[in-house]
Amino acid sequence: MKVMSFIIQDAIPFINKASTKIDQALNVVTACPIIGGLGAVGRFKYGNAQVVSGIAIAIFSSLAIACSSKQETRNQWKKVAVFGSEYAIHGALNIFKSLGELLLSVCTYTLANPILLINRIPNNFNPSFKYGEFSESYKA
Repeated sequence: MKVMSFIIQDAIPFINKASTKIDQALNVVTACPIIGGLGAVGRFKYGNAQVVSGIAIAIFSSLAIACSSKQETRNQWKKVAVFGSEYAIHGALNIFKSLGELLLSVCTYTLANPILLINRIPNNFNPSFKYGEFSESYKA
């Protein structure tokens, strides 16, 4: 049970905070001329890693739910499964976002990338879809 409490209380919030920081950094980089295209490629690779790891977490958690005999343990694994699903969705959104940023960069030789600042500065470069919005508030 110590492992589950560590995962739910410490690991998931830490991963959500770290992912938010990475997204903020990518939001700044992709809005810069010249290096914006590289930031879009970085976001694409990061999104792929998020999708793969999120699906793996969701599958592993689902297997753990199926093998658990105690309802309390199943509920804890459900929270981890929600986190994995949410993380995979974030990855897919990052992939789509990177494709749009890359298209903008390629078509304008990265000169139009500062246009991306219009919606990012008021939002303090935070991701549009908050990490942990579902997984940290999920009550099993």
